[in-house]
Amino acid sequence: MCIHLQYGSKQMFGLKKLDDSTYYKLAVESFEKAHYHKAFKYFKQAAKHNHSQALYELGQFYYLGTYGIAQNYKSAFDYYTKAANFGSIAALTQLACMYKDGHFVNVDIVKAIELYKKAAKNDDVNAVFYLAQCYQNGNGVEQDLNRAYEYYTAIAKNGHAKAQYVLSDLYFNNKEYDQAYKWLSLAAMQDQVDAIFRLAYFYEHGIVVNVDAQIAIELYEKASKLKRYEGYYQIALIYKQGTIISKDLKAAINYLEKASSYNVLEAQLTLAQLYLSDEIKSDPKKAIEYFKQAALQNSSEAYYNLGRLAARGIGFNKDLNLALSYYEKAALYGSKQAQNIIDMLQG
Repeated sequence: MCIHLQYGSKQMFGLKKLDDSTYYKLAVESFEKAHYHKAFKYFKQAAKHNHSQALYELGQFYYLGTYGIAQNYKSAFDYYTKAANFGSIAALTQLACMYKDGHFVNVDIVKAIELYKKAAKNDDVNAVFYLAQCYQNGNGVEQDLNRAYEYYTAIAKNGHAKAQYVLSDLYFNNKEYDQAYKWLSLAAMQDQVDAIFRLAYFYEHGIVVNVDAQIAIELYEKASKLKRYEGYYQIALIYKQGTIISKDLKAAINYLEKASSYNVLEAQLTLAQLYLSDEIKSDPKKAIEYFKQAALQNSSEAYYNLGRLAARGIGFNKDLNLALSYYEKAALYGSKQAQNIIDMLQG
């Protein structure tokens, strides 16, 4: 017969009461096994003894609002504050983020910078990263790109993947492609998804490296599997255009459908236009289906084309009232062409 003890129960059946470090260890083990509610309860027990890391983790639960715990910025702020008071440097950084973004507290960029600097002096790499962003964008401090580069480089050299990517982006925009490639490669090795996507672009277009369609496709595929689903769309374009690899419309459509299933707007619009073209067997009904999917994302282009098809009776029974309703939606989302048509019809 198994006896289940409630978390935090006092000494029972000869078992000793657990100390804060034991509760923390149990919390981590539970979290790693995806037993998130159990982890949360163990963190709570450790936090009762002012275990700074447990207090921080509870702040994370409430701040992120994931793992079955409702988002609560007030609770997050309270736990981060207590964690910081008991020595958690990471909690200082999170408090700075809350002041920067105005979560629970009023936006106070001066306070945020103060906390970032305090955490950065204690070697918190995320604080250094956010501080670099502030200097890069002139947010709360005078813009200083040299200092931003300095901060990004310091933590990038120590393996901070996001800093490596941001550095690569700065060098890319400055057309220093060798340096961009260097930092992209390092970030990509750590599965930093934006770096993988950009590295694929380098291989697709022959920037620093030779054009290599296969490597580009593999990298775009990897980025997509890491939830940067535009990668599927980019692979589709490679096959559709046929400039660096043999043209293959079947493969292109396959990848467009993959991208479309993840609501990549450009893929939905491209599929719709394909089914209206002579590149494949025309199918206006399918075109309308993809335009409607794109319209759910408030695409003015999708609404405009639905209006055009309804007005011409292509895939629809000809219906000028329906067409006008689509044109009005398109105009609402910024289509000047649609607005011109409305003005003409109502003029």
